[in-house]
Amino acid sequence: MLGVLSIVLGFVSLGTVIDALLTTRILVQFIGQIGAVTLLRRRAPDMPRPYRMWLYPLPSLVALLGWIFIFATTPPLVIAFGSARCCWACCALEYGRGNNGLAVCGGDMTNEISRRDFLVATASLAAASQLPIGSYGSPQATAATGSVVVFQGDSITDSGRNRDSADPNSAGALGNGYPLLVASAVLAARPDGGLRFYNRGISGNKVPDLQQRWTSDTVDLHPDVLSILIGVNDFWHKLDHGYNGTVQDYDSSTPRCWMRRAAPCRACI
Repeated sequence: MLGVLSIVLGFVSLGTVIDALLTTRILVQFIGQIGAVTLLRRRAPDMPRPYRMWLYPLPSLVALLGWIFIFATTPPLVIAFGSARCCWACCALEYGRGNNGLAVCGGDMTNEISRRDFLVATASLAAASQLPIGSYGSPQATAATGSVVVFQGDSITDSGRNRDSADPNSAGALGNGYPLLVASAVLAARPDGGLRFYNRGISGNKVPDLQQRWTSDTVDLHPDVLSILIGVNDFWHKLDHGYNGTVQDYDSSTPRCWMRRAAPCRACI
């Protein structure tokens, strides 16, 4: 499906594609977040939240009207491509729900979080960030016996996180990307599960960099669920950053070669 979409987009200009991507973000992220905030306040009114929205719901309504105006004034061709991408994302989400492609390193996951719950949240992200930002439990509220979920990777995982904060489930420590989206969705669905989410991605990292900090940033956290998204810098830095790593170097240091003996997590993505 992704290949078909790439072929179709190859017949339009790059500017149109970028505009369509931005239009998709308006629909599934910006407007979606506004709806998610309202829904979360109704379904989990007692959940601890790190931030408050003054004059709620007025700011949400003003933002909603602004995004609707921007979307409505977008050229029809861009709206068509953006809507098509949203439809593709929904199809990918439904496919992900029906196909559990999660690799298990040994044993089943704990009862606190099932493989299906985590897969649905992650598949939503892969399908154009369908899950909006929700709320986050405070570090003090998490149970010591809850499952530990660790996100590892490069800048895509880092997403501008606050590296001075080591607390789990902290909005700043999770960054502004997919770790925050997944953690928000799961914590909203399981506020009493005692789950702890950590983001340990570092912008600019390559696979050898991850290997050097593997013990301190992964093993010492004792993850039950581990997500790794890395590798783009191993290629990109060869183009204009003077990196001279080879395919053999990548194969010898890829996480699958040393991950299992270093961090025997119950589920690895």
